[in-house]
Amino acid sequence: MMPQNLKRVLFVDDDENLLKALRRSIRNTIDMRTATSAVEGLRMLDKSGPFSVVVVDNNMPRIDGVALLQKVKESFPDTIRVMFTGNSDQATAARAVNEGNVFCFLTKPCPTETLLEKIDEAHAAHLKILEDRKIREDTLMGSVKLMSDMLSVTYPQAYARSRLVQRWARQAALSMDLKEIWDLKVASMLWPISETRMSPQLVARKNSGQALTKDELVKLVDANRTMVNMLSAIPRLKSVSQLILMSNTHFISSMPDAKRGLEARLLQILIDLSVRMDPADSTDLKAAFDALESSGTDYDMALLSALRTVLDRDPKADAATTALNLFIRELRRGDVLIEDLRDANGTLLLAAGQSLTDTFISTLMRMGTIQPSHSCVRVVRAREKSAA
Repeated sequence: MMPQNLKRVLFVDDDENLLKALRRSIRNTIDMRTATSAVEGLRMLDKSGPFSVVVVDNNMPRIDGVALLQKVKESFPDTIRVMFTGNSDQATAARAVNEGNVFCFLTKPCPTETLLEKIDEAHAAHLKILEDRKIREDTLMGSVKLMSDMLSVTYPQAYARSRLVQRWARQAALSMDLKEIWDLKVASMLWPISETRMSPQLVARKNSGQALTKDELVKLVDANRTMVNMLSAIPRLKSVSQLILMSNTHFISSMPDAKRGLEARLLQILIDLSVRMDPADSTDLKAAFDALESSGTDYDMALLSALRTVLDRDPKADAATTALNLFIRELRRGDVLIEDLRDANGTLLLAAGQSLTDTFISTLMRMGTIQPSHSCVRVVRAREKSAA
């Protein structure tokens, strides 16, 4: 992957002599690529990108510069667009601004010093776009993590199953070479939210595969509507809420697979697998797959079969581990519980097999008391790599 701060510029101009002159004058100052037509330019953006800046001549055959900039804006919105032309009439300028959202105009002939100065400014604008997006995504993921951590404290059993789904989703995405998996990643963390709006009895009946009564179906619909409304109110999570909804077996029994999409079909299988798993037992994944295949539910059977070969339940599989008996103050993020953790009243705090978070450890330290039999907490911890 190219470093984000690398100044990569694509020049698109049908004047090959001009492009040769540009190569001679600025090739040592930027990472420069050239194309002699709009079609070639789009192909290069797709195959050799990302580019921080594209500089386009307007007067080209077949597809002019403004039309090309519009396509760049739609398909490569992070690339800053510059018009490089001898035609500076107002009509062209208006089209470039309105249709291509052009950053600036450069009139031929353009001094090398001016060209490099404008490229520097355009590249800085590109970096600002990337920085702003990272801030938004980090802020959003902080909110998502907070919701997930709240699940770990208030609904430990649902959180335990969500951890299974997160692990499996990562493995499936890697095996299937899925590229755009942000929605799947977040949906695998937050899908239990709808269950927090249901009674424990309804959750148990739903997860057991029993036929629900009309009244229970109404409550299930209301719980999912609440989940959709809550997540849709958060920027960027509306599509996540729809993905969760489309993965719900009770909602999609009559919906064609093609309409739901691969991620929804995948998430449906992973969630239903987690329902049939004991998070503390690493041996019953095959039985869970067998149960899904014989359930009569209209799963994507080709996908179900493929997942059998790639999913790994065992949390110890990723690294060498050691079992430890620790005081609460000695726990670390990422430690995996060997047995259920309960408070002094016997209430489940976190199910066995779950990875501890900073939020949960802080909550335990504030509570200060757990069952006497758990004065020390039994966990599995990845062994630290020795220094070479």
